[in-house]
This record gives sequence, C-alpha cells and structure tokens, in this order.
Amino acid sequence: MRLVLASVAATLMFATAAQAQDAPAPVVGGFSATEATPEVTKAAEFALGELKIPADQLDRVEDVEKQVVAGMNYRFTLVLKDGHKWKVQVWAKLDRSYELTHSEEVHAH
Repeated sequence: MRLVLASVAATLMFATAAQAQDAPAPVVGGFSATEATPEVTKAAEFALGELKIPADQLDRVEDVEKQVVAGMNYRFTLVLKDGHKWKVQVWAKLDRSYELTHSEEVHAH
C-alpha cells in the first residue's frame, strides 16, 4: 500500500511540476510521440508481413508513437506507394518477438 501511495504521490508531484512550468503533463502509461527509429522500422516490417503487403510497397511511416508496457507498443501509420494507409499497433515483447495487436485500413474521404 505504501508503494502505491508513494507512486501516486510521485506522479502527482511530477504532473504539478510540469504544469508549473507551463508544459503539458505527460500521460502516465500513455502513448508519446517518437521518431522512426530502427526499432520502429522492424515493427513496421513485421506489420507489413502480417498484413501480407510486400515491403517494397511501403512509402513511409507516419504518426509514430510508443508506449512502455511489458516491452514496447508502437502505434503508427503505414503509407503505401499506391496511397493506401494502414493504422497499426505492434507490441514488441520482452522476448524480442512481435505481435500485431491492431490494424485498420484508413479510407480516404
């Protein structure tokens, strides 16, 4: 119980300090923006394979976010050369394996 209270207190102090500096407080346990690192590239390649999309069809990866879990969740948009887009989430597990946990084709309006 003390550990939980200490953790909550530390989180509140951190959020209060961030607000005092007029900076947006981070969402504890939430996703945060990140760069397309080599780890993101591996996750994108895995997602393409799971979606049965040839890797040479990928134009770029956009809107990259990460979330620390038991491993790392990566959420991003795959933009294909033909203009199609897929929003995906890949879980990079602690054992270095991957799991596609969400995929959704984005339809142009």
